[in-house]
Order: sequence, then structure tokens, then C-alpha cells
Amino acid sequence: MVRAALLTGDRYGELRHAQVKDYDRQSCTVYLVETKNAEPRPAYLDEDGVAMIETAIAGKKPASFIFVRPDGTQWQRSQQLRRMNDAFDRANIDKTRFHDLRRTYGARLARAGVPMAVIAEAMGYKDERITRKHYAHLAPSYVSETVRNAISGMGIGEPSSVTSIAG
Repeated sequence: MVRAALLTGDRYGELRHAQVKDYDRQSCTVYLVETKNAEPRPAYLDEDGVAMIETAIAGKKPASFIFVRPDGTQWQRSQQLRRMNDAFDRANIDKTRFHDLRRTYGARLARAGVPMAVIAEAMGYKDERITRKHYAHLAPSYVSETVRNAISGMGIGEPSSVTSIAG
């Protein structure tokens, strides 16, 4: 489920309801029927996402859930919390929420220069406002790059004798 959230940007509830029959090999998508706003939408998969889904559905019937608990039952509301917290404790890292995996997906797209409209569509937002609010500051900026390039090397700053120790 964690890998799926990182590869698709889907919410926990969307992933826990996804069934084998919702996966389309030809379009490399999982059609999410249970969504936050009750409007079904596709989740777009790259080759890593396709490989993950193919592994998850191997030997399953069309009505089976793609992602199931270790005992084979469907994930229920909030059942991911204890497992995530245990994993954070073992890894000795700060705890986060499942929804932050979704934000990581959006941030990765923004940093790669994907247009805000495409990110909004991929994540199931109705318009770009939420997308811009959360991800626009991460996107490569034509304005900032143009300004940096235009004023770089004007000789206004003084040379520094400070040496960076970062590797």
C-alpha cells in the first residue's frame, strides 16, 4: 500500500477499495471507483507501478482486492496507522501520515516540471487551485531561472573566502 501510494498518489481509501478488475493493462491504469469526491477516476501507472500491480494481482480473481492485509482480508479504515507507526519506530524516523505519501507523489511530479493541470488531473483534483497551493513552489520556475540568469555575474557581490565542507 505504501509503495502504491508513492507510485500513484492515491489515497488510502482509494487503494484499499481497488479491485483486480479495475486494472487495465493496455492503458496502464487502475480505475478508482471509491474516491473522496465520489467521482471515479483513473490512477496512471509508470513501469514501476505496472510491475507492482502485476505482482499484487498475480493469481487473484477479478473481484479480489488488489491490496490486502497479510492475512488476506481487506484493509479497513485506519488499519494502516499501527503498521506505519511500527515501521517508523523500527527505522528510527519521525512519524508521518499515509496522506503524506500522496503529497510526496505530487511533489515529485512538480519537481519534474509536470504542468499543474496534469498534476491536478493525475491526483483527482477538480481544478488547479489545490495543486498550486501545495506544489507550485516546488516546480521549476521560468521566472526565477530568467531572473537568476539575467543578474548573475554582475559583479555586485564580493568574493567569499568561505569554503563549503558539504560533499
